Amino acid sequence: SGGRDSRHQLAWGVQVSLPHNNTSIILLKGEAVTMRVAVMVVVLVAGVLGQEAVLPVVNTEEGRISGLKEHSLNGAVVYAYRSIPFAQPPVGDLRLKAPVASLRWDGVRDGSSAPPHCLQPDFMTMLTATKELHGSEDCLYLNVFTPSEPGSSRRDLPVMVFIHGGAFFCGSASEFGPNALLNHDMVLVVIQYRLGVLGFLSTEDDTIPGNFGLLDQVLALQWVQRNIHHFGGDPQKVTIFGESAGAASVSYHLLSPKSRGLYSRAIMQSGSALNPWAHSKSRRDLALHAGRTVGCGELEDSHGLLGCLQRADADKLASVVLDFLVFHRFPLVNLGPRVDGDFLVEEPAKTLKEGRQNNVPIISGVTTDEAAMFSIEMTENESVLASLNEKLSEASVAILEIGAHEDNPVDLANKIFQHYLGGVNPGVDYTEQFNQMMSDRLFKVGVHHTSRLHSQVATTYTYEFNHRGQFSLLNVLPWLSTENKH
Repeated sequence: SGGRDSRHQLAWGVQVSLPHNNTSIILLKGEAVTMRVAVMVVVLVAGVLGQEAVLPVVNTEEGRISGLKEHSLNGAVVYAYRSIPFAQPPVGDLRLKAPVASLRWDGVRDGSSAPPHCLQPDFMTMLTATKELHGSEDCLYLNVFTPSEPGSSRRDLPVMVFIHGGAFFCGSASEFGPNALLNHDMVLVVIQYRLGVLGFLSTEDDTIPGNFGLLDQVLALQWVQRNIHHFGGDPQKVTIFGESAGAASVSYHLLSPKSRGLYSRAIMQSGSALNPWAHSKSRRDLALHAGRTVGCGELEDSHGLLGCLQRADADKLASVVLDFLVFHRFPLVNLGPRVDGDFLVEEPAKTLKEGRQNNVPIISGVTTDEAAMFSIEMTENESVLASLNEKLSEASVAILEIGAHEDNPVDLANKIFQHYLGGVNPGVDYTEQFNQMMSDRLFKVGVHHTSRLHSQVATTYTYEFNHRGQFSLLNVLPWLSTENKH
């Protein structure tokens, strides 16, 4: 800003916002200066901006990509490359098909912006009339964060590849950045994969076999093997890790022959292939329902159904996953991984019991109150409790993720409710018992069982995390009461 003061000298105020590092520098403000000084300021500003505007560029096997220079929490320099495609957009004829590797590109690709989320319902509005959707079908991208300067000869950094959670129907790479992990000398890769109907729908045959989201992850891991040395990483030092459905995904990669050799260690945080929500059975009926919902009529031929679904509106197709809810948010997962004879050749428990998994060292664990975000939401809501009491048989089966393959799902669910709660009484406060029941059933038992079986073939570490930190999930979810935020 400028103007003339009483001495007819230029009054300057120059504020420089350095790109990408959230830093502003006030060079001069409200000072009466001579034109010569003003020119010097402009030259200085141009020099500063010129230095910051030189973006890091990396050559990958598919093409060149530019990134940003950022900083971790402790001030370490981080080079960030976002929205790197590892697959062709899974649209049109590639919808509901195994992913195809990304094509090469010319020029320098812009890696400064976060990729679009994979198309998904909004978790916060999914139970309301709004039922918002966000994201894009074109979403198969990954982000790479590294301390290695472009052009460096370094190739020895350990690599961690993170797989986000979200019950196989929501979540994205954008929620997870390098701020804490890149305090350490390592490369972080965060990947995306198809979700919900677009990622896991199946006709239970070779036409629409399902598991597309897991195959996306395999392709991303193959990309890491080909390219991570360009970012200073060692492809022989890759650790895959994930949380919730991301942890279950890691668990599946331990079981799949397609993932063998793509990583050397694994970490599973609050999830396992043996959790009841982590696998699907008898899902052809859901594929037929999806077809009817998006206008395919009563098509039952798998090939005809596939063609129709590939032409259907993506938003309508992605919304179908909400039709499968039975009670409140449950079942948590209706469309998830399945035994397809290709990615997953047999039941997870069978592979683990017979020791045929990929025998790499693992860390696996849980939190003390795994199901708190669900149990508190229900037990603090009188209308939900009343509805639970009215529909106990149907609701309990959904809440506990008891599959139709069980001999008597309703009887089993009722026995579990009786064991933990003594039944359901809306007038009784049993938040703690409800949380324990859901945490045990949905998370802890499967995770512990997986750890025990894996320990027979490889080094296995387990943990239970019970610290309630300053930044707790209980502080941000709107339905959690203040009494429970401690």
